[in-house]
Amino acid sequence: MPPTSRRPLALSLCGALALLAACSGASEPAAVSAAPTASPAPRVTSSTSSTSSATSRAATSAAATTTRATAAATPTPTATPTTAPTPTTAPAAASGRTSIVVDSTPEQYFVLYLKPVLGGTVEIPVAVVRGRAGTTTISDGRPALADEHYRVDTRSVAAPGDADGDGVDDLTELDDPSANPLNPAPAMDARTGAVVVPDRDAYAELSYQGTNVGRDSYLAGLEVMKFIIVGANTAHPSVYFMNTNTYNAHPSFASAVGIPGVRGGPAAGVMRGDVVYEPERTAADGSKGVYRFAFQPNDAYAFRDIAVAYEVLTTNMPFLEGDLSYYAFPNAAYPLYVKEKALYDAYRVNVIKGDA
Repeated sequence: MPPTSRRPLALSLCGALALLAACSGASEPAAVSAAPTASPAPRVTSSTSSTSSATSRAATSAAATTTRATAAATPTPTATPTTAPTPTTAPAAASGRTSIVVDSTPEQYFVLYLKPVLGGTVEIPVAVVRGRAGTTTISDGRPALADEHYRVDTRSVAAPGDADGDGVDDLTELDDPSANPLNPAPAMDARTGAVVVPDRDAYAELSYQGTNVGRDSYLAGLEVMKFIIVGANTAHPSVYFMNTNTYNAHPSFASAVGIPGVRGGPAAGVMRGDVVYEPERTAADGSKGVYRFAFQPNDAYAFRDIAVAYEVLTTNMPFLEGDLSYYAFPNAAYPLYVKEKALYDAYRVNVIKGDA
């Protein structure tokens, strides 16, 4: 995917999240080497009860309308959600991207949650959208998964919740260009890093390209932006995008912002990696330009961890629209990928076999 046209770095997070809500008509991202199988368009019914269970949904399915996910109000410690609106039929996006349509009013807003691994414990917010008069379309901007992965939470503008659990309500962060309602990492000055990468220009500002790569010789000459994910095994994973011009090593950045457990073998839930843009790499569809993420050459994360990392990264790099491939190094990561290939094929993470 070639870089998009350059825009000012100070694009607000509101604009980045608006891109998520409007991108259901964008083109399908290109597969690189292991393209996930397209999910069928399942049908899920939803009642208007805020406490409906799977049993009650089945019992009331004749009165419910079809949607891409269950729109249910889930109480939170910080706000009492409104009763979920009656969902309407979600149009089948030609691109196959997530598209959920709900009845709505301007007094409501919606949080789209995603469970990367069904049966797992991690469920993360991937979109926050203000309600409109009539109906509102909700999307994470990425290829649609099966309905069971999604949950829509309906909340009141008058009593906003805190989807990412950072102690600041969703709407305050949505309206603040320096904040992010989908990432609990604290705001940083631009010289240190960022909590969202809304566009290509922001990626370019945070990335480094040259020979001063320390021990990471495999990154020499590549355009690279490093990151640290914290709490990948929790309900509120966060990502710190490093200004890689200022910090070319994860430990020095971690010390500067107060992230423990990064030196040596990282602590549980801490993932050290990088996002590289390769303009000359050819995607499976013949187009030039691939963004890919990787971890340390000897790291070998299971599919469940890679799925969480992909969702956290693409949620907070909305300009990619999900077009981000996992670069699996040959020593440890790629052999594990081969063992779990069926899981990747059923998901939406493309995989590249690493060269080094």
